[in-house]
Amino acid sequence: MIRTKLNFLLFSVLLSFLACSEEETAIPVVKTIDVVIPGNNLDIGNDQNSTDVYAVFSLNTITGINKIEVVLASLSQFVSPANLDITSIASSSKMSAPVNGLVYKFQLQPNLTDFSGNTITHGQYKIIYLITQNGEQFVNQRTGDIELTDGHIFAGRYSGTWDDNIYSDFGISTVLTDRGSSISGSFYYSSNYIACCGGPDDGMITLKFDQSNNITSFTYNQTLDSFMGGACPGTYTGAGMVTDFINLQIDFEGDDCEGPHTGGSIKLTRVE
Repeated sequence: MIRTKLNFLLFSVLLSFLACSEEETAIPVVKTIDVVIPGNNLDIGNDQNSTDVYAVFSLNTITGINKIEVVLASLSQFVSPANLDITSIASSSKMSAPVNGLVYKFQLQPNLTDFSGNTITHGQYKIIYLITQNGEQFVNQRTGDIELTDGHIFAGRYSGTWDDNIYSDFGISTVLTDRGSSISGSFYYSSNYIACCGGPDDGMITLKFDQSNNITSFTYNQTLDSFMGGACPGTYTGAGMVTDFINLQIDFEGDDCEGPHTGGSIKLTRVE
C-alpha cells in the first residue's frame, strides 16, 4: 500500500514537471492579420547595413491601426508568421513606420539587426510586419521579399514620363543593368516596356553618376525602326539628379527625324 502511494506521488510529480517544462518552452500563440500588402522592396545601397533596404508596402485599411513595425529575417531563419515568437524580437531589430495613409515607401534606419540579432549583409531576406490594432499586437499574414547584392544601386526597372518642345507627359520605361561605372539598358516609348516602333526596343540609354549620386552623363541612342514612314534614329544627351533614392530626373536635348528636341525633361521612378 505504501509502495502504491509512493509510485502515485512520483507519477504526479513527474507530470507536474513535464507540464511546467512545456509551459516554459511553448511559443506564445500569435494572432495574425491581413492588413499589409507587400510591394516591390528595393536594394538601394552597398553598405551591408539595414539602410540598403527601401521598404515598399500598402495597407488595405488604417482603421484602428496604432503602430506598424518592420523586421528583417534572413531566408534561412524565416518561420511562418503564425509560428513567430514576437516576444523574442529585440527592439534593435524593429523599426516603426508612422501610421500615415495607405501607401508607405521609406529607407530603413541604420544598424537594425535581423530577427536573430545578426548584422544585415548581402543575401535574401523576408520582411515581417508587426501590427498593433486597437491596442492588440498581430503579425501580418503576408511577408515582403528583398535580395541585397553588391550590384549598382540604381540598376532596376523604371517607368516615368518624357517632356520636351514636341511631346508632353509621354509615358516611357527602361530596364537598367549594372555596367560597372555606369548603368545602361533598353529604352521604350511606353510605360509598360513595349517598343513603340518596331524592333525589340526603342534604343539604349546610359547613365553615369558621381560620388554624390548626381547624374553626370545621360546618353540616349534612339533606334526607331519604323516611325513616320521609315527609320528614325536620334541622339540625346543631358545630366540630372537622384531624389529619394528611386527617382531619376534628367534634363536633356537632342535631334531625330522630327527635328530638334529642346527643353527636355525625363522623370523615372524605380519600380523593381
